[in-house]
Amino acid sequence: MRRFPRPNSPRTSSGSITNTPRRSAGPPGAAGGDTGEEPLDPDAVITVAFMRDVLVNYVELYLGLDDFVVTLEGEDDEMVMDLGVRLAAFYAELETFLSAGSA
Repeated sequence: MRRFPRPNSPRTSSGSITNTPRRSAGPPGAAGGDTGEEPLDPDAVITVAFMRDVLVNYVELYLGLDDFVVTLEGEDDEMVMDLGVRLAAFYAELETFLSAGSA
């Protein structure tokens, strides 16, 4: 089975790995830190349109695939609350696509 690269660590423009602290996920279903102590930052919200753009750029520019179609359900301005589920579905579709191409 062909493996494809996945981004796994933040990097600076020079290519070195940054040491940024991770934020806690909070309780299940929480919108990423929307509490009195740590209010939700609207600039840090991931929308369907933003996620689609990132995945399209990853497929086209990083992997060099022009014929893979990135599909995400939802309105462009909809907040992505299930990022892990959507990424898992994306990578499953991509792996199926790559497997079919190498067969």
